[in-house]
Amino acid sequence: MENTKQPTSKEEFSHLCQTEELPLFLQDWWIHAVSAGLNWDVLLARDSDNHICAMMPYIEDKHLWRKFIHMSGLCPYGGVWMRDDWQDSFDAATAVAREMHEQMEKMNIAYYEQRFFPDNHLPTAFESIGYRKLDRSTYIIEDTSDLNAVLNRFSKNKRRKLEKKTLTYQVGTMTGEEFYQFHAMCNAEKNKELWYTRETFLVLWEKSQAREQSKIICIRDAQNEPLAAAFVVWDKKMSYQLLNCYVHSDKDNGAREKLTFEVLRFASSIGLGVDFVSNRNYLRNYGAERKTYALVRRSRSAIISLLFLNKRIKSLHYKKL
Repeated sequence: MENTKQPTSKEEFSHLCQTEELPLFLQDWWIHAVSAGLNWDVLLARDSDNHICAMMPYIEDKHLWRKFIHMSGLCPYGGVWMRDDWQDSFDAATAVAREMHEQMEKMNIAYYEQRFFPDNHLPTAFESIGYRKLDRSTYIIEDTSDLNAVLNRFSKNKRRKLEKKTLTYQVGTMTGEEFYQFHAMCNAEKNKELWYTRETFLVLWEKSQAREQSKIICIRDAQNEPLAAAFVVWDKKMSYQLLNCYVHSDKDNGAREKLTFEVLRFASSIGLGVDFVSNRNYLRNYGAERKTYALVRRSRSAIISLLFLNKRIKSLHYKKL
């Protein structure tokens, strides 16, 4: 008897990841790694020929009896992916937003919150059907091909620290375990805990290393003690300084400047720009440009809205380098 079992949404999503060039944070292995044991799945939208034209991976959780959709903090962007031939049409974006909304309504989702990549029509499309769109920002250096030009965009103060205070510093790497422990130590200096778990990070580190899509860059002093470190990931279009940390006892030792330059040097070596995944204005001192992206939210539960508000307030204690 012929097997007529239909593939699940996850199976179709995994196949899509193998055949399409999806952004890093929308790939199945990344979503699985950062979901930290929570249930994750994907919503699919289809065109008139029944081919997938859009998909939305998501993490689903519950508070009491209420279900909500959200994203891991280790996914700076995500939301909905649309096929190339649909991306330039606002009508298509609106149709996809309506389809995703209808599917979430059937799931009885009480709260929805996702961050979308910059330059995306979909947040406005969701806003047009009743969702709330909130502008957020990051800082990006698009072109790292000419390192001298990149360095010339550093402020005088940043160049001075880089040139005069880092002559004895060494550039190296760390294991995933070493990075996690160093990051925890740096935060402990400020009496703050990390916002991600050791287990989740090590899974993400191992999987991204296996795919040759991550690197830890570490700055050490003459005694080989770590001063600053960054966890950098990338896809075919952009590199992302996803996590970074530094020793706070001597903030003016030039280690932050050296780390930033080495992240840019690495990005240049693989022909990519750098998204610092941060809205800190000081990044302008490195020549980074502010770019806007959108957070899209919809709530049918005051309790879960307060839960997420409390979570955001608690997260404010964590600041990127």
